[in-house]
Amino acid sequence: MKNDDPILLYYAAPAYSTTKDHKKALSTLERALKAFDNGPYAKEAEMADFRKEIEDAIKKEKASIG
Repeated sequence: MKNDDPILLYYAAPAYSTTKDHKKALSTLERALKAFDNGPYAKEAEMADFRKEIEDAIKKEKASIG
């Protein structure tokens, strides 16, 4: 079963990063961002900071990959 809750995906990604699987972490974060944009959180102004956190984490993982 595929869980597309952006909050769960965001917090699951570091587990991959710590095992040096940065590509899996990146794909998980990208999935979180897509789920965020397509879900109810995108309409909530107070969640804008969370979206920024996801984007920052994506940049960090891309830098880790090279």
